Amino acid sequence: MTHASEKPSWMPNLSTRTVRCYRCANRFEVAPKAMSASCPHCHRRIVVSDIVIKQGHWGGRLETCGSVIIQRKARAHVGAAIAGEGVTVLGVFEGSIVSGGAVHLGEYALIRGSVRAPN
Repeated sequence: MTHASEKPSWMPNLSTRTVRCYRCANRFEVAPKAMSASCPHCHRRIVVSDIVIKQGHWGGRLETCGSVIIQRKARAHVGAAIAGEGVTVLGVFEGSIVSGGAVHLGEYALIRGSVRAPN
């Protein structure tokens, strides 16, 4: 019998990554290739994979613990983009940005709205 903190011998040794819930700000571990998870603190479903906008996106919110990337020929018109790891705008973005990481702007980037980020 194994203790709760020990892994059984048949279980693979997987690495994990730490994410922060964009709803309650709680940090927890997920599998490296996870696309979504349930926050153990607020019990809500959250997206942990990156969101890439390649063409157009209208309406709603873009929410992820990862990054939001607006590609060069893309146009996003949203209420808000909330990203735990950062936002990259290479095209046109209309809405508010709340980022836990850096916001990078490309040479042809255009933002109409507010930006809140550490750098």
